[in-house]
Amino acid sequence: MIREYHDRRLDFLLETEPDLLALETMPDLTEVHILLDLLESKSPDMPFWVSFTVSEPGTISGGGTFVDACLLGENYANAMAVGINCSPLAVITPTLASVETDLPFVVYPNAGQTWDSDAMAWVGEPEFATQRHIDEWVNLGARIIGGCCGYGPVDIGGQRSSSG
Repeated sequence: MIREYHDRRLDFLLETEPDLLALETMPDLTEVHILLDLLESKSPDMPFWVSFTVSEPGTISGGGTFVDACLLGENYANAMAVGINCSPLAVITPTLASVETDLPFVVYPNAGQTWDSDAMAWVGEPEFATQRHIDEWVNLGARIIGGCCGYGPVDIGGQRSSSG
């Protein structure tokens, strides 16, 4: 079922002739392995990155470790980066620090709020990445930094301004 789901979506995406695929918000290593095998069979030269959701430092949301996620990425010649998105700030630095990889990291955390489906709004105080966070991530190998849930263009622009 997972294979069929991604097979159709991947065909649609590849028809647009992208320069790169960003495979984002992935919770499960088995699913990513299936998706990357499909990508390799359909478009063996397509560069990509994969970003995972992380629930606890070093642990991707569906189980498995971020170390294993990076190793999976290293097994594909067209992997451009591996990373973390849609995850709380508190798990990013320790997760990146738990891994040694030749791949650069992509990082785009959540702003720390909770989605209230009744109110159709984010609730709670946002916690945005600071210059300290950005410096830590760059020192650990992050090369693409942005924001996910709760971030907007102004917030991401502020990150860019503060990081030079």
